[in-house]
Amino acid sequence: MKKIVLIVSLIISANAGGLWSMAKNVGLPEVKSKGFTIPVEGVDARAYIFEPLGTKNKQCVIVFTAEIFQMECFDKDKK
Repeated sequence: MKKIVLIVSLIISANAGGLWSMAKNVGLPEVKSKGFTIPVEGVDARAYIFEPLGTKNKQCVIVFTAEIFQMECFDKDKK
């Protein structure tokens, strides 16, 4: 019984500490991004701009808050 409690405690601790996220993402390529905080009254909005892997002429913008998420990709040369 003590072993089960110990194992469950370790699993909960590892999950809460972000260890599972780190372990499952090991070896994945890193995409360079530029982050911004958008001052919106009453909302903590954040935006990231990045180029998707495997594309040469695309750029994506991702904006999210605690409740919503939006992503748009477009050609770089279009203005």
